[in-house]
Amino acid sequence: YYPPNMKHLFNSVSKEQEHYLAAGLTHDYFSRIRSADAVFIFNKGGYGGCSVSLELGFATALGKSIYSLEYDEEACRQVLIHKVCETPAALMAELA
Repeated sequence: YYPPNMKHLFNSVSKEQEHYLAAGLTHDYFSRIRSADAVFIFNKGGYGGCSVSLELGFATALGKSIYSLEYDEEACRQVLIHKVCETPAALMAELA
């Protein structure tokens, strides 16, 4: 899954370039997770794909607190999420 604004990038490059683009995005997300105090998963509709699973594992390995917008029905991801915060206010209250 790629965000809607990123799909056009992957459709306009070769398979080799796609590999490097995906690697760059993955390492960028890892860098952002590494520097964060906590991680928020925007899983609207409860969706979490392969990349989210990878990022959750990375955040867990670093000891980060993980929050999500909605409940994730995938048990292996759900056990890594500390709390569901359905609004920005709920997330801010949790982080305060």
